[in-house]
Amino acid sequence: MGSAFHGTRYVTKTPYSTSRGKVTESGTDIKTSQVFNSLYNANLLSKSEIAYLQNAQSHIRILREGGKTRETYADSQFANLNRIAQRHRFKALAPDFEGLFAEEGHGRLIRLARENHGPNKRLQGVYLAQNAKKIPVQLQQVIRQVCSKQ
Repeated sequence: MGSAFHGTRYVTKTPYSTSRGKVTESGTDIKTSQVFNSLYNANLLSKSEIAYLQNAQSHIRILREGGKTRETYADSQFANLNRIAQRHRFKALAPDFEGLFAEEGHGRLIRLARENHGPNKRLQGVYLAQNAKKIPVQLQQVIRQVCSKQ
């Protein structure tokens, strides 16, 4: 299993949520995702990538879901943000994990996962994997790619 993690790391589009990350450049805080925050903290982002994140900040939107709010980049930013992430061997899945299953008609199963496991995303994911009749195609591709690198 170890060698599979030397390649591309997969994240869902949700890590482009801006509620958890920031980059501080020239004394100015730039809202960003945890993925980019971690890359910045490891000193891996170039000046041009940081400049893009600063410009992308104006495309942050607020989503309200079930009484909760979160900030995320507008869909129009996804391709450019994904290019930056890919330069650092991350690949984003769109939509997010739950969205992939919802597109396969598993909305009811997602609700049951949330009801049974509360906010624990890992347990929700295990529940979906154990109970889904069909795994989303995009997720199948990820599984095949990760398994082929072993």
